[in-house]
Amino acid sequence: MRAEQQVLVITNQDERDVSVDLDFVSTDYLEVNASTLCLSPGESQEVALTFRPRHAERYRETLHFEINGLFTIPVMVTGEGVEMRLEISSPNKQIAFGSIRALQSVMKAVRISNRSKLPISISPRESITRLLGKSVSVFPAHDIYLRGRESTVVNLTFNPLKRMRPFTQDVVFECNGLRKTLFSVSGGCLGVELRLSNDSLQFGGVVSGSRVTNCVLGERRGRGYEL
Repeated sequence: MRAEQQVLVITNQDERDVSVDLDFVSTDYLEVNASTLCLSPGESQEVALTFRPRHAERYRETLHFEINGLFTIPVMVTGEGVEMRLEISSPNKQIAFGSIRALQSVMKAVRISNRSKLPISISPRESITRLLGKSVSVFPAHDIYLRGRESTVVNLTFNPLKRMRPFTQDVVFECNGLRKTLFSVSGGCLGVELRLSNDSLQFGGVVSGSRVTNCVLGERRGRGYEL
């Protein structure tokens, strides 16, 4: 889960200098960047708090700031870890283009849904180069911002220019700084050449009411894909 940071501002509203001590040891999920502060009258200092939830649950901590060694001011810190839940419309996470001929085009629409409560920014740019090598283009190719419970459609177009072997390629999205494979695509491009034994047929003279039969041999050359 991605870390979040907040800033606590401490201001001395007294007429004398004030020292502030924090009685707290940072944990694996909450880091507080604070040491002993000495504040002149009217002076302010910022204390950075970094929240790194390890599990999908609610967290609560109390920070105790000691003022001049005389009294303590408690500050409650709360947060919640939320799992990143991205889902696609295809239940098997496999988008199949099938086998098509060169210069033909097939488009598939994939609906991606953000099932978590927090917004997520996703981008397919990490996979674009590998997909283009398989003659697959992605639209949109830029960052996509999804609010909580929101969905979007990504279009994938397979447009091969030459024969290619059947392939399967994972599609990885960058999601809030993390890499996640949402689905994979598969396809292939056939390229069969057929030649006839003769370029022309000569029947010659044929008596009216009779029939002449001539044979043409067809030869399949090449493979259905490129080596």
